[in-house]
Amino acid sequence: MLYTRGKNQRQEDRAMTMSKQQQAFVAWLATVKQIWCLEGLKGELEWQMATTDHQHPGEYFASKTAEISGRQQVLWRSEEFRADALRLLANPGDLSEMQMGIIRATLRESQLPRTLPMKLVRQTVHAGMVGQSAWEEAGKDGRRTMEHLGGHLKKIVELQRMKGLAADPDDPYAGLARTQEPGLPSTKWLLDILEDLHRDLQPLVEEAVAFPDLGEIPALNKPHEANAFRLFTMGCLNRMGLEVDKLEIAQSSHPFCAPIAAPDDVRISIPLEYEKWWRLLLPGLHEAAHARYEQGFLPEWKYTPGARPASTGLHESIARFYECRVGRSLPFLELMLDMMGDMFPELKEWSPEKLYSALNRCTRQTVRVQADELTYNSHILLRVRIYQELIEGRLEVEDFSARWNELSLHYLGVEPESDALGCLRDPHPFMGIGYYGTYGIGNMVAAMFWREIEGVHPNIEVEIRKGNFEGLNRWLQTNIFCKGGVSTGFQLVEDVLGRPVGPYDLIQVMREHVAQLNRAY
Repeated sequence: MLYTRGKNQRQEDRAMTMSKQQQAFVAWLATVKQIWCLEGLKGELEWQMATTDHQHPGEYFASKTAEISGRQQVLWRSEEFRADALRLLANPGDLSEMQMGIIRATLRESQLPRTLPMKLVRQTVHAGMVGQSAWEEAGKDGRRTMEHLGGHLKKIVELQRMKGLAADPDDPYAGLARTQEPGLPSTKWLLDILEDLHRDLQPLVEEAVAFPDLGEIPALNKPHEANAFRLFTMGCLNRMGLEVDKLEIAQSSHPFCAPIAAPDDVRISIPLEYEKWWRLLLPGLHEAAHARYEQGFLPEWKYTPGARPASTGLHESIARFYECRVGRSLPFLELMLDMMGDMFPELKEWSPEKLYSALNRCTRQTVRVQADELTYNSHILLRVRIYQELIEGRLEVEDFSARWNELSLHYLGVEPESDALGCLRDPHPFMGIGYYGTYGIGNMVAAMFWREIEGVHPNIEVEIRKGNFEGLNRWLQTNIFCKGGVSTGFQLVEDVLGRPVGPYDLIQVMREHVAQLNRAY
């Protein structure tokens, strides 16, 4: 009791020393924290559904998540909440730049929720969770087919179409995409830049697929014990300076990162049981990098836009940066070869160059998460185009599989053998249409960050080879992580790099990548 009274007294004393504007901000911020605390509860439910051996049907998680979304909507729609924010912006007084940024970011985030019918919000969340659960269950018994899951997808597309039209009647896909990537100019802008990438990278793809096939590396394909691989992955992450001691790693059918209460509670999940363990290392790096971004937020802004990513595209840029610019690189493989050799002694006879060639083999295949860097962008283009057609009503769900196979042949040069390896390989459509474009944006931004870091640290490859990630990690922490989501991803990139998001750096990096592969062969 004495402790409580003393604590309350200290809070009262601090309040008395605050300016009226600071007091008003703190009072307003309490609602912001409620909104994002509820978001964390939704994340906890999604985590439980994907990673625990529960007996609950998808409906159980869907109903709870929809109810939480409804409570968020009530807070988002409060006229008093909005009016208080506008008053603070009009008369900021002694508010800091971060505080002002949090207010602006919150108003930006509230725009769409305020325009959507409450019933549509609940229905969309509910259908997505039920569909996601059905997708998970279908993977266990080989039923990831349109015949089995098409009904779920049809309902989700109908609801997402209404959501997109409410957000932007003239460009509904962009309306959905902006929930992930605020500031996205238009669907046309996104498709044009992805088409340009596809066209410019095709000569490099043709060159790379013609490189000689070195054959399989037995050690890379042998079965592994899940916990051993988990420990190996954690060792790799430790060498990169990622904070795995603060990270919970679980198992699921699809890799993902769950920021429950960033920066304190961040979790990742990867499919630890897989026939080719090396295909799990890169997704492990990818998801751990997502987590590192979340762990880099300033703790004092927990449950606010100050401890949220600037955009999903920026989030994916960090993940692709560690996965591709670092994890697939020759210097990193030189560093890790000894560690790999401890787990698989057969690898000690392999050169880093041969391992690099094996891990970066360019092939025409249909599974996005296993795609090489050169063809990856075409996977994203396929998905953005087909989901635009669905949302705009130019494609019916009944024709989804056939159209997917058609576009796969056009962009990737190969058709999937089944829906499970094609249109239903990933869970993203059930989670929310509009996500895929962020991978393309993230890929471009990752290359832009790499070029910038090369300029600041000209010996960066030597540093990676020696296991020194301090400079690289510090640059990202200082310029990206600690700034949270007070500005959009597009704006943050331009502020930090002095140029807008574009494909030039990625094309140049890919040219160097192919040249390196050529030398390795």
